[in-house]
Amino acid sequence: MRRTLIVFLIALIGLSSYSSLAAQSRQRGRYRGPMIRHLKERHDLRDMGVDYSKVARFKIVSRKTTYRVGELASIDIAILNVSDKPIYFYELEYPILRLSGSDKDAKQELIHELFSELIGIVPESFRRIEPGRILNRSFYLIIGCDDDSKKEFFKARNNLNQTLNDLDAYYRGFFDQELFVNWGDACLEAKKPGTYTITAEHRNDDMVIVAPRGPKVKTAVGHMNSNALTLTIIE
Repeated sequence: MRRTLIVFLIALIGLSSYSSLAAQSRQRGRYRGPMIRHLKERHDLRDMGVDYSKVARFKIVSRKTTYRVGELASIDIAILNVSDKPIYFYELEYPILRLSGSDKDAKQELIHELFSELIGIVPESFRRIEPGRILNRSFYLIIGCDDDSKKEFFKARNNLNQTLNDLDAYYRGFFDQELFVNWGDACLEAKKPGTYTITAEHRNDDMVIVAPRGPKVKTAVGHMNSNALTLTIIE
């Protein structure tokens, strides 16, 4: 069973914290919103969990299928609620969402995240999706992981992180050094032209939304894999 990380989220420009779960779910003894429960045994998912395969379709696409090394590719992902009831889905966020890539030689793990994140599991981590509606998000994947300009950019970002104790200096440096340029969320290790396959996995093994009052809305659990997206990389 995957251990739940309940602490904070490191964002791209700074550190923000979530308020505690107790503060969100109780105020003056009254119910304020859905509560979250950590399910320790698989059979506990029977009441509030429903398998992805029964309620969802999962798709990954891109605005085009041919990219050059150094280009920023859009990777667009959507989950469709195909059931006749509303369902809670975990947001399309790392590490619940994983992108993986392979080349024609079946080499795996060709996609590398550019930012490390610690995810706080709170009720806001889930979205209630009505029947026939979708949950979607776009990611940006830079083609190639060895670009010198990218390396310099992240070196400057890492150096600037040393000034986090002085937020005025941090944000001023962030602005003056133009470190808000979008280098994407991850890079595809495409060292040579060719055909690459990208897939996505969405996984929620042990978390459901529990509302002490009101109608019970189930949470999608388990995991599901998307279709295979084929990209052609040229020089």
